[in-house]
Amino acid sequence: RRAAGRDGNDDFVTLDDPEYITHKPFVSSGLSWANLKSAFTETANNNNWHPLTFISLMLDAQLFGLKNPGAFHVVNLVFHIANSLLLFAILLRMTDAIWRSAFAAALFALHPLRVESVAWISERKDVLSVFFGLLAIWAYLKYLTAAKKLDNEVPIPPTRNTGYYWLSILLFIFSLLAKAMLVTFPFVLLLLDFWPLQRLKINRQDGRGASLASLVREKTPYFLVLPFAVFINVHFARKNMIGTEDWPFLGRLGNVLVAYATYVQKFFWPTDLSVEYTHPVYWPVGKIAVSAAVLVVISFAVIWWLRRRPWLAMGWFLFLGTLVPVSGLIQVGNQGMADRFTYFPFIGLAVMLSWGACDLIGNSRAGRYALALTGAVALAACGAVTFQQTAYWKNSMTLYTHALAVTKDNALVQYNMGIEYLIRDQIPEAVKHWTEAVRIKPNHSLAQNNLGNYLASTGNMDEAIVHFRAAVDGDPNNETLVLTLAKNLIKVRKLDEAIHCYETALKINPANALAHVQLAGIFTVKQDTASAVAHLQAALRLKPDAILPLNSLAWILATQPDPKFRNGPEATRLALRAVTLAKTNEPGVLDTLAAAYAETGHFSNAIQTVEIAITKANAAGNMNLASELEAHLNLYRSQQPYRE
Repeated sequence: RRAAGRDGNDDFVTLDDPEYITHKPFVSSGLSWANLKSAFTETANNNNWHPLTFISLMLDAQLFGLKNPGAFHVVNLVFHIANSLLLFAILLRMTDAIWRSAFAAALFALHPLRVESVAWISERKDVLSVFFGLLAIWAYLKYLTAAKKLDNEVPIPPTRNTGYYWLSILLFIFSLLAKAMLVTFPFVLLLLDFWPLQRLKINRQDGRGASLASLVREKTPYFLVLPFAVFINVHFARKNMIGTEDWPFLGRLGNVLVAYATYVQKFFWPTDLSVEYTHPVYWPVGKIAVSAAVLVVISFAVIWWLRRRPWLAMGWFLFLGTLVPVSGLIQVGNQGMADRFTYFPFIGLAVMLSWGACDLIGNSRAGRYALALTGAVALAACGAVTFQQTAYWKNSMTLYTHALAVTKDNALVQYNMGIEYLIRDQIPEAVKHWTEAVRIKPNHSLAQNNLGNYLASTGNMDEAIVHFRAAVDGDPNNETLVLTLAKNLIKVRKLDEAIHCYETALKINPANALAHVQLAGIFTVKQDTASAVAHLQAALRLKPDAILPLNSLAWILATQPDPKFRNGPEATRLALRAVTLAKTNEPGVLDTLAAAYAETGHFSNAIQTVEIAITKANAAGNMNLASELEAHLNLYRSQQPYRE
């Protein structure tokens, strides 16, 4: 209930929710065949490919509409409850240890680090991916049901169980379609084979069981899925990958060590949780050394106890391994770590704690009572902290306010707080937060761009241009930022630099017809008619029915003083097409057609057309245009064409 909002103020948040739901037309408009197709071809803001997640959110939009975000929250919560129950059922089926399984599942359900994945609507991908992943494990266990009764060395179950095997693979694929987090799934199954299934010879007292090679062969279809999943996701996410020239490998490795150690710390002491943790690129050497020491000591300990306490090794390496895809060695996005990344990996730590605590107290009745009491207190404490943590997800303002309170120098949250104030039309507060964002991170392109827009709106164009340039420097392949700089360079008459920007935009997106039109306008001002015509023709090749390039090219061909550029028949053809597309409602387009008629000597048609244009200009209250058109009319009445 708390995750869905205590007081009805259970809004979408401005971080990711617009890109996944509210500003994604194929999601927000609900189910349709076209939208289902888009779910497999479109991506989210970080160029992440989540088709099944999009379909799930699409269904919510169809059923509940966008005015009821609380319903989206409830669906996330239902999936999380289902995942907790599935985890309990899986652990119980594998171990027959009801209380240990129950505690591990309850800890998974109630831990504060789950809040981000459940209370954030955009993180439907987390709960959905793990839902299918856990179902895939359940199907795998069903597949093994008969095989567990066999004494054969090679673990081949009866034919009747192979249906569960292929169902497990299908559910694994569904998990990847929701979010490509569980790409390590075949290794998870191998860990489960080690413990608690004990299918490996190395941890069987009776000498039976399978070799590691045979178990790996058994997972071959799972492994065959992985290259396709990795290729598709890298293909879509490559634009948002941060190169080693910006974040060197040693910096990434240091962050991986610190993040892993911090996750362990937050598992036991979940404080200062934030929607965004900054990545400093380079952590202090001392912090990296301590983090590495913690990880090495735990790793050696679980290996030392490999035979006596195999659950420790299984849990620890499940935690380490399933975090690898989001560890940051391949950096997508700017976060140093994230609570949501732990949604599945923390199952390993929960198993370690639950089985390890029971092993520690042994068979002592007093110890069992003490452990039960301690476990109950721990779960109650987790529930209380989780309840409080969900309050911060009530809306964007509460979320960002809390994040700024528990983190330092957080440029992303400063930027998003500025967006919140902009939505509330509190511009000075928005500018303050964007200014702080660029102080922390000078190459924060969006904050720089917003500051540029603000300064341009106040008439401070020189300073605005500085920010627009900084925005492009921070993200030189962002077509929108490049075009914004170009547009504002035109305002301050820096035409050569504007030309360079539009040419850059065309390198980024060669299909940008509007960039060709803008370049044509600049070359017209610079009296380079040949270049202007070339760009207008290029625009029309891209968009043959675009009114602006049709009208602009027709005007040049009808009115240029230099006869080598004039072509009356072609101008008439283009202008007639523009008038048809404009449905004769644009006086400026009618003026172009009149000029084309005059160029071909059809002055009666020119007079009639320009008179209609004058009427429409007067009706629109555009007296300046009406006055220009009157001058053109006088020319045509005297049998003279118009020259620009």
